[in-house]
Amino acid sequence: CDAGAAEAQAVERRMSDAARAPEWRPEDWELVEKLQEAPRNQGVVLLMRSLQHDGAFAAVKRMPNAWVTASHAAFRKEHPRSSERPWFDIGLVRYLHDSGFEHICRPFGVFKDTVNTYVVSEFATEGDLFSWLPLEPVEGDRERLLVRPLMQQVFGAVRRLHDFGIAHNDLSLENILITRKEPSGEPAVKLIDFGMASLARWGHECSGKRLYAAPEQCLGGAHDSFLSDDFALGVCLFAFATRKYPWNSSKPGGCKRFEYIATQGLRAYIARKKVNAASEVRLAQVMSLDLVDVVEALLAMQPQDRACLGEGCFSDDVASGARQCVEDMAWLAA
Repeated sequence: CDAGAAEAQAVERRMSDAARAPEWRPEDWELVEKLQEAPRNQGVVLLMRSLQHDGAFAAVKRMPNAWVTASHAAFRKEHPRSSERPWFDIGLVRYLHDSGFEHICRPFGVFKDTVNTYVVSEFATEGDLFSWLPLEPVEGDRERLLVRPLMQQVFGAVRRLHDFGIAHNDLSLENILITRKEPSGEPAVKLIDFGMASLARWGHECSGKRLYAAPEQCLGGAHDSFLSDDFALGVCLFAFATRKYPWNSSKPGGCKRFEYIATQGLRAYIARKKVNAASEVRLAQVMSLDLVDVVEALLAMQPQDRACLGEGCFSDDVASGARQCVEDMAWLAA
């Protein structure tokens, strides 16, 4: 399932091409607003309008040259312990775009001036999945009309990423964006922030956010990065469906809620946990049983027990009944 040497070389070529960045021309752009900070890259993401392309909107990540350096090799030399790899992020996104992977924001270019590097890409019009937590459908059931169709897209996007041989390693509500398809206006999922991604299925580091990390990532040693990505999606699904995170950290000893779920089980937790402090309604009362089945399967504490997304490398396990596939479960098959 790993990406091969040819794929690694293709990403390397795109990193090298990106490093030959043309000059940033501020007169070609109009600032609309700041979208968010990018603290791990010491930068900021801006919404800008291109004055050269009929006023088209673009997301522009602006990062200081002192941080980004001149190339991937220079960055690794300057910041050998950094989990962020901005040039790898740029090269991998270009590779995925060139390979027909539609679940990324289309890259438009990389530019530089004497102070900053500017990474320009498609603007996702509807924000990140975290910003969708308060939203309700115009009418009908939120789980059926909002949570399920969007998460089904997310599962499909990450499954296809894994089938490319790539693990994301930093999946979260904030790293899943929503935009509107043209001309239908239907929401479409985009994955961002590939700076911690790997071209290998097996990893050795605890990357990403503690909230989303699979238990085996915190123990050291080799772990299946595809299954740890799938665990992170279980956290995303729980949070998107309930508007609450299941825990603050999955690090051993780091959160009592995690320890409770790990020892007593998810169902015991949602049977006790209130939807909010002012209510007597429990989470189990607002989650369908089919949804609970999927969340529980993705949040299995042991990777050998965890459901997959239908990745090709797990097809034998699924066929033999040794591993569940979320696409075959009732919540998504309905």
